[in-house]
Amino acid sequence: MDPAALQVLHHVLDARRRGDVEIASLPGADLCGAQLMRADLVGSDLSGAGLNHANLAGAKLGRAKLVGTLLRSADLAGADLTGADLRGADLSGARLEGASLADADLRGAALDEAVGEPATIAGAKIDLNTSERSGLYDADVIKLWRDGAVIDDLTDFEPSVRNACSQRSADLASDAGPSARSISTLEVEARRHRLKEDDELPPSARLTIESAQILVAKRDDSGDSIAPMSTRSLKLVAPELTPEMIASPGWGKGDIVLGVTLEKLLGQGNAGRVWQGTTAAGDQVAVKLFDSRRATVGLTLPSYRRGVSVMNRLTDADGPLEGMVRLRGVSLNQLGFAMDWAQNGSAVDLPALSWPVKSAVAFFEALCRAVACSHARGVLHRCLKPSNILLDDDLNPILADFDMVDLPTLAAQSREMGGYEPYAAPEELLGSGTQSPTADIYSLGRILHFLLAGQEPEEPVADVPKLDVLKNQPAGLTRIIRKCTMRAAEARYQGVDELLADVDSYEDYGAVGVGGGAAEANYLPYRVSSLQHTTPWLGSKRSGGEERPARDRSARRPSRRRRKRQEQEQREAAARSRQRDKTIGAVGAALLLASLLVVAFTSERVTGGMVNLMHLLSALAGALASFLIPPFQQRAALWRVLIALTVAAVLYAANLPVLFLPPGSPGGG
Repeated sequence: MDPAALQVLHHVLDARRRGDVEIASLPGADLCGAQLMRADLVGSDLSGAGLNHANLAGAKLGRAKLVGTLLRSADLAGADLTGADLRGADLSGARLEGASLADADLRGAALDEAVGEPATIAGAKIDLNTSERSGLYDADVIKLWRDGAVIDDLTDFEPSVRNACSQRSADLASDAGPSARSISTLEVEARRHRLKEDDELPPSARLTIESAQILVAKRDDSGDSIAPMSTRSLKLVAPELTPEMIASPGWGKGDIVLGVTLEKLLGQGNAGRVWQGTTAAGDQVAVKLFDSRRATVGLTLPSYRRGVSVMNRLTDADGPLEGMVRLRGVSLNQLGFAMDWAQNGSAVDLPALSWPVKSAVAFFEALCRAVACSHARGVLHRCLKPSNILLDDDLNPILADFDMVDLPTLAAQSREMGGYEPYAAPEELLGSGTQSPTADIYSLGRILHFLLAGQEPEEPVADVPKLDVLKNQPAGLTRIIRKCTMRAAEARYQGVDELLADVDSYEDYGAVGVGGGAAEANYLPYRVSSLQHTTPWLGSKRSGGEERPARDRSARRPSRRRRKRQEQEQREAAARSRQRDKTIGAVGAALLLASLLVVAFTSERVTGGMVNLMHLLSALAGALASFLIPPFQQRAALWRVLIALTVAAVLYAANLPVLFLPPGSPGGG
């Protein structure tokens, strides 16, 4: 790593935090392994820079120039790469969970073994070089296209890809409304609107302002919280309704969606509606349908689709993982899904049971184990709140609605934030999250607060929460909640296993959590933890969880464009070879003619040694002249050698120079 380049970069970052619109320009710099978490690098020029193994989680890299940049195994989780120029960049093994690649240029980029699933790739440009360099299967290319990517020069791909990614396929409606492809342009438009704001005020400076307005909870004399104000303009994040959105069906009672007959509207969520319905087999299920007619669809759609994809990922062939909701079906456009019906409702109703502390703790431990299970699969929930925790027949927790909400957009729209405000981690509400387990740990702490107090937490966000409302609860649990809900993510538990260990020993209150003293707030780990992803983004699993076979790229049939290029190269190589043969043959013919002319014009004074030399030269020249004879196509080199040897032998035996000597001359007949 180049310390001087890193110093320059930190100078620019400090200036941007103050509100100065400075742009980092460090092409080719060595920044491998740099710790740049949440760095404001909008519009920066890092083309050709070395950023292998760098920590760029949550970084703002909109419109950054990253042409040919080395980002192998870099942590880009939650990073905003909207409109970034990543042509020829190497993202092999990079962590991309929750990253925005909307409108990015990925032509020629290497994406092999990149792990995690980006939040959106709508409008991202890919080409055959991207596919070949990343070793993608045709199914991977089709998946990228369906997720909104733009394929540059589709004619270069195989017919299966061209047919699947045709305009006709894009116009086909799905089984739950319009195709996701037809409204993916809204994502790009909304992201571009956000980037325009970054030209006026750097994101890091905006974050400082919003932290003061949103995170510092101020209350008036009546106890009502002051509505947080966002510096983002709702006009910029809320595009007008489009024909595709207006044409979306308004589902009603009696309609059949995903093979389910809708019977009763259960409620209106932040992204859509939830219905109770019955399958053809008579099973009761719940169906959630995205409302694509909302004005903020461009920003809420990616989060919703990511959540559906995540829940699908957590459902194995034999059923869901422990504590996870089971999906019964998912629409092709990922705008609707059916799941098991939870007749006992959600954790919202638990306070009515007046559980003793031990029962609440047992429920909380089961909830933590379910969250830990999802973390082990590389999946954060980020939307934990009581209404998203369903109850099975034995009142055990079942996690639903994974990572389905764009919290910053929700915070800009609504004072209540759809019920997430008391539970969402402050960095997630501000859009500065790093896909760290600490976000879920914050929410878990707030849910434990809810279970013990029997009401939604009203504790303001603070460096060290006071938690006076829990003064009658066990001191150990209060200390645990305090450590979970510290303002700084670095100060919280860094993993759910660590949290569970303290919950198991909560009665030994002096050994768990964090006390209320200000001095304890200074204890911070080196940095925020991150999930260890092992599942590649593209081409990792077949249906049913079966691993794909190892990729033998040499055994793959070359693409149409590569075959054309290979054929052209073969023709050019054949032409060069033929030209070389003609040149050699012409030189040989010239030498043969020269050897004969030398003997003919010097016959009166030629010596025997001269004749013998011309004899050998004519045979060698004849061998070279034989290159004018086109060889056979099969084993051309072997035939070329045989023809040359044959011609040389014939000319040597014929001894042509002697024919040009008069009788009685030296060497003559």
